Amino acid sequence: MSGDDNFDDVLSALGFGRWQIPSLLVTVLAMSQFSVHLIGSPLLCAPLPYRCSLIPPILSNVSSMWQPSSDFDEKCLLFPSSTNATPTTTTTTTNLTAPFIVTTIDAASTVNKFTTTTRETSGGASITTTTTTAAPTTTPTTTTAWRITGLPSCPLIQYDTTVFTSTVISEWDLVCERGVLRPLFQTLFTLGGMLGSTMGGHIGDRWGRRRAVVGACVANLLVVVAMALTPYFPLLVTLRFVAGCSVMAMLVPAWSLTLESTPAGCRSRVGMLLGLPFSASTMGFAGVGFLIRSWRPLLLVCSSPILILLPVALLTDESPRWLVQQARLEEAALVLQKAFRQNKVQLSASLATLMDHMVQESKASSSSRPSPGPCPLPAILQQMWAYLRAPAMRTIIIVTPTLWFLQSCLYLGVVINANNFTSSDPFLYLALTGVMEALAIVIITPLTAHLGRRIMVWVGLGMGGVFLMLELFVPADSEYYWVDWVVVMIGFLLVAGAFQVNYVYAPELFPTEARARGFAFVNVLGSVGFSCAPLITHILEEYAWWAVSVTFGCAGILGSLLVPFLPETNNKPLPETLQDVENRYKYMQNQKRSARRALHEGEMSHTNLTPLLETAPSGHNTPESPHLHLVLETAPNGHNTPETSRSHPQHITPVHGGEGHNATTNGALISSVL
Repeated sequence: MSGDDNFDDVLSALGFGRWQIPSLLVTVLAMSQFSVHLIGSPLLCAPLPYRCSLIPPILSNVSSMWQPSSDFDEKCLLFPSSTNATPTTTTTTTNLTAPFIVTTIDAASTVNKFTTTTRETSGGASITTTTTTAAPTTTPTTTTAWRITGLPSCPLIQYDTTVFTSTVISEWDLVCERGVLRPLFQTLFTLGGMLGSTMGGHIGDRWGRRRAVVGACVANLLVVVAMALTPYFPLLVTLRFVAGCSVMAMLVPAWSLTLESTPAGCRSRVGMLLGLPFSASTMGFAGVGFLIRSWRPLLLVCSSPILILLPVALLTDESPRWLVQQARLEEAALVLQKAFRQNKVQLSASLATLMDHMVQESKASSSSRPSPGPCPLPAILQQMWAYLRAPAMRTIIIVTPTLWFLQSCLYLGVVINANNFTSSDPFLYLALTGVMEALAIVIITPLTAHLGRRIMVWVGLGMGGVFLMLELFVPADSEYYWVDWVVVMIGFLLVAGAFQVNYVYAPELFPTEARARGFAFVNVLGSVGFSCAPLITHILEEYAWWAVSVTFGCAGILGSLLVPFLPETNNKPLPETLQDVENRYKYMQNQKRSARRALHEGEMSHTNLTPLLETAPSGHNTPESPHLHLVLETAPNGHNTPETSRSHPQHITPVHGGEGHNATTNGALISSVL
């Protein structure tokens, strides 16, 4: 029995109880912070309807070309090609021959003053009129005052504050020429998440899961306060990058800490239900955003759970599985003894023997492990090369990150598309995505325990992509607008369910010795997908109305085609080493070959016996016409593992039975082949 089996047996005897609550709470709070930062841009960085003007709106004796629009049409000013107009924050001049205007804006004044010079030519004589006025001091309660932007195509701007009072876009006037800066708020966070995933995985593997979570909590708390106080946009997006680092450096080791402390029988349900805090945080964020329409206080209020997360992380025990891997056996034994006391489980003699056996195997493994040199880079490169040479690990390293890139782009793209989908009620859209995700978790969690990880990810991504592409066929601005909502939300429900399954599935694919780093690498590619999502929803959408739906639909379908290359991990022990991963792969290949051979032999036997079966009485098998069926022997526990495959080799066994049994057996064989 391997050390992984020993530890899983210890956790199974320990059960799930009071001892796991702190580590579970750490992951719950970390997921809530991840939600606020990841899907916060539809409310924090929402676009506001605006209108531009070149001259003060109080002037009425000028051409309508220079007057602001009567409604908030979000159109920048276009200058005729025959003019040399160069608007600035101080002076606007043109070369129009009749009548033209020179407008000077006193930017230093607390009240904007407009000095307007109008020149007309009449009978060879030039008439000059100079007027100094002030901007109107009263504006409707649903709009902002006209203010200077410094943009050539929108020198003066006014926002409609019916939905939001202040967002990142309205505070720094990210419109017209500055519109290309909009995706930076979201993209830099996800780019920071790439670095944070790597940092969190490395720190979690090197110095422990708990220390990584505590350090990231402190960094995130400082960054959020700085973001809420900064008056500069370049500093804001820089802090967003650091926030991405801190959030992902906190989430990756927290997730590993919880899963490694959970018994194998509960791991699937716990891992799936850990997505509910994300969904609840999304709905809560939409509700708080409905009440607080300004982005700075909204950010501070929704980030406040970090004040609870930090002390809880300090009180949480380190992962005993990681301690065993690091040969810190005395600490691991103390943590496990505390766990048995808190869960009120008696430490029997057989269990004590099992723990001693696990410690002895860990000592032997650590003594055979080469000691690290002064520079860890050669050892890291050697380990990477060993992983890439192994067929099973190579497949996992290539397929899993690609799958995460596609699903991350698809998932986040649907969420942050709220302002494009509905500009009047993004709060309802965001809240519904949280509801759909919660429903997906509640529905898919029991199904995953029975059907397995692969089938749920395959169906979720494939069917979700199809539903998102069906949106193209819903007529715009029709009485069936609600169909558009239904199609998009069903598609998101399927995608969110697959994404949640993958949060459990991906860490289980990697061995314990590299699980945190492997999951971090997967999250890096997921962050790349997150980074691409705002580019699709903000930029690609401006060029083609159908581009968003087609891109996200194809991403889901392509991701579903990659799932069959990965092994099933449902109700299987976590692999401890690279050899365990390869044994699992070899066992799967042997099982598939045996199933195919059994199915083929069963079909041949059925074909050869057809004449005899036709003469036999209906529903009965005679000795002269035996109805043979080929079945596959399984492990005693109802599922096959790399360990049981070595002790219980497969055999093809003829079994006599009726037609019902034959259908059941052939169905099981076909399912095994697939």
